[in-house]
Amino acid sequence: MNAMQENLEHDIMQKTQEEVFAVARKTLKDLSSMSLEEQSVNIFINRLKESKNEEKKRLINAFKAGSNSILVQTAFDLPSKQQTEIKNAV
Repeated sequence: MNAMQENLEHDIMQKTQEEVFAVARKTLKDLSSMSLEEQSVNIFINRLKESKNEEKKRLINAFKAGSNSILVQTAFDLPSKQQTEIKNAV
C-alpha cells in the first residue's frame, strides 16, 4: 500500500470518527435538558462542594505541593460562564 493510499484511508477514518462523535454529541444533547459538558461541570463543582473536610485538606495540600496552579482540562471549550463557575468553586 503506498503512502498516498494510507493517508487517504487515515483521512477517511478520522472524518468518520469526527462525524460519529458529532452525531453522538448531538444525540446526547437532544436527550438532555442541558449539554453534556454543562452537566459534567455541574457534577464536578458539586463534588468539590460536597467533599469532606479531610478530602478538601488533601486537595489543598496537593495543590500547595505542586506549582500552585490548577489546570482543568475538558474535551470541548467551555463557555466563559462555566469556566468562571469552576474557578470560583476551586
